[in-house]
Amino acid sequence: MRVYRPYARPDGTIDGYFVLVRDRTDERLRQEALDRERRRLLDAVESFSEGFALWDAKDRLVMCNSRYREMHAPAIWKDLQPGISYFDHLVALVAAAPPRCAPKTPKTACDSGLLSGKTRDRHTTSHATMDTGSG
Repeated sequence: MRVYRPYARPDGTIDGYFVLVRDRTDERLRQEALDRERRRLLDAVESFSEGFALWDAKDRLVMCNSRYREMHAPAIWKDLQPGISYFDHLVALVAAAPPRCAPKTPKTACDSGLLSGKTRDRHTTSHATMDTGSG
């Protein structure tokens, strides 16, 4: 941030300028380190041979790897973006199921909890369970 302001004498002539400069080196270095760690995390998650999705405490998608997308989202790729709710994701999955498998009303089926395999404070997918500790 730079602020230039003229220093004027009482008669109005400019005698000089006040210049304020903010050194953002530390801020830039912290951001670069954060970006580097974020890339390392994404690379690690992407290296999993299994599908991986991370949901936050409000049941919103934080991130998932490409294997998860391949397994769960071929028909709903555009819907599987960070921020989507677990429930909306589940409804989209059920709606995209083959006609002989999909219920007539995916939202109602998901509301009933019969298809979700999920309780309020626990996500379960095939063979992995993560207790988020909320409850």
